[in-house]
Amino acid sequence: GPLTSKERSGSGGAEVETYAFSHAPRPSEGSPAGTRVSGTITVGIASGKVEKIVQSTVIESPHPELGDREPVRFTSVIEFSDYGIPVRVERPAG
Repeated sequence: GPLTSKERSGSGGAEVETYAFSHAPRPSEGSPAGTRVSGTITVGIASGKVEKIVQSTVIESPHPELGDREPVRFTSVIEFSDYGIPVRVERPAG
């Protein structure tokens, strides 16, 4: 589905733009029917980097008599920060 601009908020270096998305995958044989994915992506205006992704998924059983009768809903939130902060990584032995 399309990615659409939803809103701008904050000011100065903290200003962000939030985009909305949604997707309805085509169910394949044996997979859940009516699956819907939607959410938002927040991008820093000054940095141009993703700060947050919120994704909601709804799954409906293709055969309610065999699976969940009600849609199953879950949401995940991923936040990104500290871009450019140095990190120390040690090479694994071996």
